[in-house]
Amino acid sequence: MFYHIWLSFFFFPFFLMIISFIIGRIIVNNVKTWYGYLNKPPLCPPPWFFGLAWPINYFLIGFAAAYVYTTDVYGFSEEKTWAWTCFFIEMALNYSWCFLFFQLKWILISAIECVIVEVFAILTIVSL
Repeated sequence: MFYHIWLSFFFFPFFLMIISFIIGRIIVNNVKTWYGYLNKPPLCPPPWFFGLAWPINYFLIGFAAAYVYTTDVYGFSEEKTWAWTCFFIEMALNYSWCFLFFQLKWILISAIECVIVEVFAILTIVSL
């Protein structure tokens, strides 16, 4: 059981960070070019900040998922089905935002999707 707990605390953050790394490699050219020319507010963080913040963010999301997984008696139990469903939908939307914003350059759709991501984040928290 102890091995199972440590493995999940490695797997969840690692898996989410690998996906974000792959997506980052796909969209990197648009981040360097198109995003650099956008008119941004004065309080917008410098570009290097996002490269630091997002891996930390995905690590913490993965850590939280591992915590929920290990505190549940059976990992993916029936009583947590709605929470896990909301979590995976939230992550799929979270990752798809990068393509909507950087690849397709759909700024308004990306903003709307951010709201939907937050709704699913709240649903995930509430359903735990």
